[in-house]
Amino acid sequence: MRCNEVQLNYVNWTVWHDLFTYAQNYFQCWTFQYVFSYWSKIDFFSGHSKLLFMYISIQLKIPIMIKLFLVIQWKRTGKYLDNGNRMTKYPFAVIIIPKRDKEQRQMNYEECIELARPRIGKYCKACKECNGKACGNQIPGPGAKGIGDTAIRNYDKWKEIRVNMDTIAENGPVNTSLELFGKKFRYPFFAGPVGAVNLHYGDCLNDISYNDILVSSCAEFGIAAFTGDGMDGNVMVAATQAIHKAKGLGIPTVKPWNMETIRKKMELVHASEAFAVAMDVDAAGLPFLKNFEPPAGSKTVEELHEVAKEAGAPFIVKGVMTVKGALKAKEAGADAIVLDVKCGSGAFMKNAADAERLAGIMADMGRHVGRRVTAVISSMAQPLGMYIGNSLEVMEAIEVLKGNVGGDLLEVSLTLGANMLLLAERVQSEEEGKALLLENIRNGKGLAKFKELLIQQGGDVRVIADYSLLPLAEEKWEVKATKSGYLTRMDTAMIGRASQETGAGRMFKGQTLDFGAGIVMKKRTGDVIATGETLAVVYSKSREKCQSAADFLQKAITIEAAPLTEQTPLILKTIRQEG
Repeated sequence: MRCNEVQLNYVNWTVWHDLFTYAQNYFQCWTFQYVFSYWSKIDFFSGHSKLLFMYISIQLKIPIMIKLFLVIQWKRTGKYLDNGNRMTKYPFAVIIIPKRDKEQRQMNYEECIELARPRIGKYCKACKECNGKACGNQIPGPGAKGIGDTAIRNYDKWKEIRVNMDTIAENGPVNTSLELFGKKFRYPFFAGPVGAVNLHYGDCLNDISYNDILVSSCAEFGIAAFTGDGMDGNVMVAATQAIHKAKGLGIPTVKPWNMETIRKKMELVHASEAFAVAMDVDAAGLPFLKNFEPPAGSKTVEELHEVAKEAGAPFIVKGVMTVKGALKAKEAGADAIVLDVKCGSGAFMKNAADAERLAGIMADMGRHVGRRVTAVISSMAQPLGMYIGNSLEVMEAIEVLKGNVGGDLLEVSLTLGANMLLLAERVQSEEEGKALLLENIRNGKGLAKFKELLIQQGGDVRVIADYSLLPLAEEKWEVKATKSGYLTRMDTAMIGRASQETGAGRMFKGQTLDFGAGIVMKKRTGDVIATGETLAVVYSKSREKCQSAADFLQKAITIEAAPLTEQTPLILKTIRQEG
């Protein structure tokens, strides 16, 4: 009788085939327990009994695929499974379906679209071209509200972007990896958060089941997923649990709720061990969230700073809509500031006492607005580096990152960077910070980061290897020593004046700079000088400008018969003020 019951319910075996094909396509990566739990909610039969289905594929060394449909009837009595259902054993039926090869069994993009189209909700039209035209003014998100042209405008703008190939490059595999917040990812893109899945895309998935699949799949393939937040508190609970299962490889996105709600959400974030957390501040413009309890709304710079503190992880402000908003977000994210306060003839503060007072005032200002500030007072008794001028200083900076330049420029860079690492709590001491920075210079990470920044700002990365791509003035003038002795002093204010004469510095506000002009210093204070030896090389557009700058340099450099008895320290003092 039981066998007859089973047979009666799969007479139309094509229906069952479709059913389990669906299960294979959508749940093949789930555990059997989850499949049990899902299908138990569907009542295919009348009466008090229900059926649970477990799908199993067995690859045999014969030209068929055995698809085993295990049919189990359960009642209120019987054996417990892990999901809590009471089960009784029941016979199973076997349906033999012709085998398809592996390539056919895995869906391509077109098959995914075709299978998704009949399952999509009433709002999304599953258009072949997702341009916002069919769903405009229907739902928040893809179709937007109001006049409903946001998605259309964005789509049209994306069409203007073209990718150009650079075929003059090393022939080999392209490295698409990305390092972010101490994590390395396979590709430089993440999955964005999607909320209100039922509203936007139908009933096949909800926010919880969608995030569960999204987080695990992204982590498996080497990227990370942003998860959504919603009016249902369980969405954030389930999302952070999924991130925890993925060993923190996910970014929970919190709506701009009131601070009390945000603190509760952040407790879930901390438990998930997520490597970063985000807030979609643009959600403040959604009317239904403003009317919700607790309400969500706009955040001030101070409130964003407080949220960043609560996050306890790298904080991403998502959904910034304007340049003004971006600047505010940047201000909110400035948890700590390191100041380089110069002291010397070429600096605003001419003596150490005035420089220390300025540094103290600025550190106190930081403390009053809740920022941690460190001020490093450094000497401007001589030029920091050997190169003065726009292109020339870029060259020297690249050489520092290549590990080819030492001296004062490297030392100040390491000092400032190490103090920033201290404020970020990445190191325990300034010495440890310097060691870490030096290691990142040696292993090439520093130069790689510079290249990344250059690309993001639309620069030409070829200049890293080829300085001829940078502008450099054609005229040059060597400044020769007029006597022998020791270089005991440099007037850095006068050297700055010489730089202005070349065109590398401005004489007045708004003056056009000559990016190829500048000065290359050949000597430092304390060096032994011989008559006729080159002290500096001047670059400018004309010989007249070169000669004028050279005259100022001669006045700026003091050569004496006696050597220096004491060299001015490079780092005069460090003032730390906790916010």
